[in-house]
Amino acid sequence: IRMGVFEHDPSSTYTAWIHTERNTQDPSQFVCCWRAVGYDNLLSAHSRSVPFHLAYSFYQRLINSTPEVQIVDITAWRSWEAEQFKHLGVQIKNPVHLGLTGLIQLCSNRRVISIDTALIHLCAAMGHPADLLLPRFPDERWIELRQPQHTYGQHLTFHHSSQFGSWSSLMASLC
Repeated sequence: IRMGVFEHDPSSTYTAWIHTERNTQDPSQFVCCWRAVGYDNLLSAHSRSVPFHLAYSFYQRLINSTPEVQIVDITAWRSWEAEQFKHLGVQIKNPVHLGLTGLIQLCSNRRVISIDTALIHLCAAMGHPADLLLPRFPDERWIELRQPQHTYGQHLTFHHSSQFGSWSSLMASLC
């Protein structure tokens, strides 16, 4: 995020160029990201990522409970996985194609749910509420970032997996 901010306008202060309106979230609109790419650390990416079948079940429950729901998923799914979500009515978008400004607009007025990805860091920088799913043993930076004096602690709701590699109960509690 920092690189994006300073490449956008190197003379600006951190997040000063991000303008958001303080509107309430529409409970029927969601933006989700469930998988870390992990170019530099595949084990970390795997331990932070929610499996396809749990995301699919979550979307099914959400659609059944809120028929007018609008879901945008920015996860880098395999093509067959993305097709399954599209059949449910989930919009699949590539965050690289959206760019930073597009992601900011996408988050506006929507409930954001994500694992530890750039989307969460963007929401914290914008002051936009989001639900952050963390594995049983998250990386140590979250110990400090979740404190109330940080924008992360002020704007994010933290959800911890109860067991290493198990997301089932946490996913069930989200809708």
